[in-house]
Amino acid sequence: MSPEPPKFAKAVSPRDYLALGRYYPRGAPSPLVRQFKTNPHIVVRALRAQLYRELLGPGGAPIREFFPVWNEDYYAAEFEEERVSIPLERDENMMAMLEDYQAALEHFFPREAVGICPTGVDQNQWEKHLHGCRSIVIELHCWLMNKDEINVSYLEEMLKFESG
Repeated sequence: MSPEPPKFAKAVSPRDYLALGRYYPRGAPSPLVRQFKTNPHIVVRALRAQLYRELLGPGGAPIREFFPVWNEDYYAAEFEEERVSIPLERDENMMAMLEDYQAALEHFFPREAVGICPTGVDQNQWEKHLHGCRSIVIELHCWLMNKDEINVSYLEEMLKFESG
């Protein structure tokens, strides 16, 4: 782990990172990474691995993922690197969740799918966290649907389920 974010070539979309060097860097989509002790990007790693298979084919060199995590021992954020193997077999359950972002949200983020703010969590921070979790699964859905350049109306349509 490193306290500094890794240096990467300039890329326009996350798919570009895969093409440029088989890496996937992301930030902290939630203000609650420290409080919940995980980065939501890590929670959906298995879903993303299946997406890598769809985009790049089965097997091959692993994808290097970089995400900020909270290190309680040093009381600081640091970047964690994980090498994610691309599955050889197609997982129909994961594919179904890539196609249905609401199902993915319910599976990977059951507490967030219900939407009730946990005790001791600031409501404003909770709403930002919910948006971050939803955005992650929608982004993966968009990749699968080959929506590299997401227009505003498409994104608004995808986020409609956020408000019920």
